Amino acid sequence: MADGRWHSNAIGRSKIWVESATPSDMSRVTRTLSAEDSRKIDTLLERPEFWRQRLIPRTYDGPPPRGLMSRQIDVVTPQCSQRWVTMGNQPALLAELDGLVTP
Repeated sequence: MADGRWHSNAIGRSKIWVESATPSDMSRVTRTLSAEDSRKIDTLLERPEFWRQRLIPRTYDGPPPRGLMSRQIDVVTPQCSQRWVTMGNQPALLAELDGLVTP
């Protein structure tokens, strides 16, 4: 965030839930957020409750339901960093961040 605007990178892998299937790389997405969205992220990250979010537990065993994607979100600031891995429902503040950074 050198210029007051957030920059995001998204990378990923995709895999079907078939035994011995190999994952395939997804396209890398890099973008610079608008000044307005960057301010929203700054405000969100200033909230102590953002950093204390608890993930919603899984409600199924085995492979995820068809079409459900696992998402890993890493937030790195000069003060701290945090990683969340979600499948399906996200806590409200994490969902708000995800909506700001995901194209």
